[in-house]
Amino acid sequence: MSIVTLGELRRIAKLDEQKGGTQRIDTIDQDATIIESHKQAALAHYDDGRGYQPMVALWAELDLVVADEFRDGNVPAKQAPLTCAQMAFGALPDSVKTRYFRGDSACHESKLIQG
Repeated sequence: MSIVTLGELRRIAKLDEQKGGTQRIDTIDQDATIIESHKQAALAHYDDGRGYQPMVALWAELDLVVADEFRDGNVPAKQAPLTCAQMAFGALPDSVKTRYFRGDSACHESKLIQG
């Protein structure tokens, strides 16, 4: 898994297109995971510890992180998943014509599901 900037993502998509492998299908796989931390600034999370719970959106077909959102440990995964998903879909190149979204129950937000 790689983390890339928007500019790098566009460059990778353009190189892929030049090689004849235009990526026309996209699956955004979004999840938030607790990362334990013993830093004093880390806040308590729901699993009896302290840490952070970043949300990450991965372009599954290319194994690239296209959006991420840093979150403190006390921010629930189900809080505003639409924001990260919008950033992820906004980062995709225009050549992508079919878009899919995969997320767990924390992504059950009506605007995201209907969107």
